Amino acid sequence: MARFAGRSVIVVGAGAVGDGWGNGKAAAVGHARDGARVLCVDRVAQAAGATAALIAAGGHDAPYAYARYEASKAALNRLSRSIALTHAARGIRSNVVLPGVIDTPHAAAFVTGGTDPEATARHRAALVPMGRQGTPWEVA
Repeated sequence: MARFAGRSVIVVGAGAVGDGWGNGKAAAVGHARDGARVLCVDRVAQAAGATAALIAAGGHDAPYAYARYEASKAALNRLSRSIALTHAARGIRSNVVLPGVIDTPHAAAFVTGGTDPEATARHRAALVPMGRQGTPWEVA
């Protein structure tokens, strides 16, 4: 039995420069091979995505996070709330659209580097409770 079976591990710094192997990338792959579901996080989203793709190619589960992107979305959400509370008495409203996983050509190319968009679409759909990615038309 794998020593990390049924466990989730977050590896910050899971990317590597070029095709090399840094400590974070090696740790992420190693934990996945030991049965963990590994969340890959790196300051360079493509590097985290490359590590996650490597783990997924080995038959393991490895979502990854765009830390800067997600932090900026969280900040906008709080900013919108502050604007709404500050200006509600004057009839000013504020909204933020947080659509989740959306199937766009940019997202598919960014996530996979264009290697296997169909496999990426299936993987991303599996991350969503509805079992499918949203469409840009649903966001609009």
